[in-house]
Amino acid sequence: MTEQRPPKAINKKATLVLFMVSFSALIVVYSSLTIFLGGSKRIETDRITLSNVTIWVYYKERAPAHKDGVSSRVLDATVFDVMHDEFSIRYIPYPTGYLIEWINDAGPNWTYMVNNESPQIACNKFVLMNGSVVIWTQG
Repeated sequence: MTEQRPPKAINKKATLVLFMVSFSALIVVYSSLTIFLGGSKRIETDRITLSNVTIWVYYKERAPAHKDGVSSRVLDATVFDVMHDEFSIRYIPYPTGYLIEWINDAGPNWTYMVNNESPQIACNKFVLMNGSVVIWTQG
């Protein structure tokens, strides 16, 4: 007759470590997918995180729009964040970032510059600094 042994006790520490590693992996995968799919990282604070931004919007067939002294409470505010807060916009999310299609019911074909330089990245990925000048031009 074979001798039966009682089942081994579950190692609680090993189970906890396994759970923590699995949970961490899920968070990393979720964050990566959110960023890859153009998800927003808008985290608002109770204090101003960006100030004194100037925005110019040059339309093809109407007078330009202009906003001075724009501020934001979004952590690491991007060009998209300030545009979203200050103007009526429509955009298309792509894996590489957002494409602004319409600004104040005018569009399509918008490009932007920050401090007289073309960033070469999507507007939702370009983090602004205090005193930045953002210029949008309708093509």
